[in-house]
Amino acid sequence: MLNLNHRTSALCSLGLVAWIAVDAQQLRPKPLSAMDQIEIQQLVAQAHYALATGANDGHMYANLFTEDGIFDKSAGREQLAAFARGGRKGLRSLSTNVLIELSPEGATGKQYEFMIKFEPEGRQPVSFGSTGRYEDVYVKTQEGWRIKKRQFVTSISTPEAAKAAIPNPPVPGQTLPPVPPASPLTRPQKSTRPPALSALDYLEIQQLVASYGHALDNGIGRDDNGEAYASLFAPGGVFGRPYTTGHDDLVKLAHTQPHNRQYIRHFLTNVVIEPSAGGAVGRQYLVVLDTAADGKPGSVLLGGHYEDAYVKTPGGWRFKSRTLYPARTGPQPEQTSLTR
Repeated sequence: MLNLNHRTSALCSLGLVAWIAVDAQQLRPKPLSAMDQIEIQQLVAQAHYALATGANDGHMYANLFTEDGIFDKSAGREQLAAFARGGRKGLRSLSTNVLIELSPEGATGKQYEFMIKFEPEGRQPVSFGSTGRYEDVYVKTQEGWRIKKRQFVTSISTPEAAKAAIPNPPVPGQTLPPVPPASPLTRPQKSTRPPALSALDYLEIQQLVASYGHALDNGIGRDDNGEAYASLFAPGGVFGRPYTTGHDDLVKLAHTQPHNRQYIRHFLTNVVIEPSAGGAVGRQYLVVLDTAADGKPGSVLLGGHYEDAYVKTPGGWRFKSRTLYPARTGPQPEQTSLTR
């Protein structure tokens, strides 16, 4: 009888464990599909266009939110429509570094924004306006993905962010390898073409690239940017200008840059990705903006492009190498052209 009771108790315990496991699995959010990520990317892009134009009397913008959606002090679609009404004449909002992550509610997102101000009746931009970061909560509704909550984090000035930078002391006698010349991305012949990348591979590499600016500038919302930055590289990963390799040195490299959880500086766009024998290669344009203090217009510190090699690790896609090539004026060598 005692053995029977023990068996019954054991069976009940196993049943309880199995029920808890099934229940926990049901509560766990489903991974975002490739189409989910694409739809959210489109939602982000549409929001900037809708706010700039004020289309449909502001309702184009409002309808990108849930019925109870919130942005700043505007809550609900009527207030959101009123906020967008009339558009933003003379201003263009450019969004880059779109980072999307799974959440229990659906998804969260971050993206950089900078404003270009145009002269009245003119064609030339006169200055950069405010820069900052949007932080979003997205939910999937019967209408598709919508913004439930949006917050804009205004970037602090470069001098303020530079207070956290820790200069690396020079190493006597250290000689760094030269930076290799930029090379074109070429589509290989069919007979030697490497394995194709899946749609999710492309999206995950896009997310890796988008994470770069967030990690270097603001530690993806944390005070210390070192670990966030170094974790984007595979073991033995290399940053090529200045030449830096290995986790600890990459942490130190990040620490030398101006950073703060409110800082926004590295804008990356025009992302090109190609499969390669080792995983994938890619490049993208870079514009580095210095945010000025006291509401003064910002300025461009640096422009150029990155050339990358990506490798798939157990933790996901990571940089195997990343090299910066500053933009140059005048005639360009043929090797820097992009061939398809």
